[in-house]
Amino acid sequence: FRGQNTQDTASDPTLEQVAFDLKSRRTLGAIPRELVRVSSPAVDTLVDELIQMAFAEHEDNFAFATSSVSNGPTSLYAASSTTTHLVGSSANGGTLAYADLLRTVRKAYAAKAVGPFAWIMSPRTFFDRCLGLEDTEGHPIVQPDAKAPIGFQLLGYPVFVSPEVPEDQANGSGTSQSYAIFTNPRKYIHIADSGSVEIARSEERYFDYNQIGIRGVHAVDLK
Repeated sequence: FRGQNTQDTASDPTLEQVAFDLKSRRTLGAIPRELVRVSSPAVDTLVDELIQMAFAEHEDNFAFATSSVSNGPTSLYAASSTTTHLVGSSANGGTLAYADLLRTVRKAYAAKAVGPFAWIMSPRTFFDRCLGLEDTEGHPIVQPDAKAPIGFQLLGYPVFVSPEVPEDQANGSGTSQSYAIFTNPRKYIHIADSGSVEIARSEERYFDYNQIGIRGVHAVDLK
């Protein structure tokens, strides 16, 4: 609020660019020449699909790892900007409760995070820990939703599950622990991608084995 005849002072927004350092990952395999000659559909098409699926699974693996993978991007769990809290506020972890989920949502709104939000967790966390939870009035907090990624919403937010979210973490004396992420993936998870997977073949690499070498290359970074 300003009074009459008061000059305005400009308040410039603080903007900055996010720098990505693409990390290269590679795979190398050998295919028997006999398979190349007789396969139907063409083995090249099958190998392309398998390599791309493998890279997609590997992307989940390094993104959700407890600690960053060697020579890879910083994992979401290890990112310095991530706000964390423990189940039951105990350093030893424990059994997930309705109050823990509410606390997670509250912390997101208290930090002025902007939706739409979503949950990311392991299959065990969702199906064994969350699916049977009820609120203080005895109502289930998981509701079916045919349009949601896995057919359910947790506290009204869609849920994504990945077997790459670790279930063997240790907190204090607690073991076999896991974690869940509550975030707006489109706004707070930035993925830099080199584009399509580069696939090359070599007729000579495994000549003495009568095989053809197939190499896949892809670069990615995560912030």
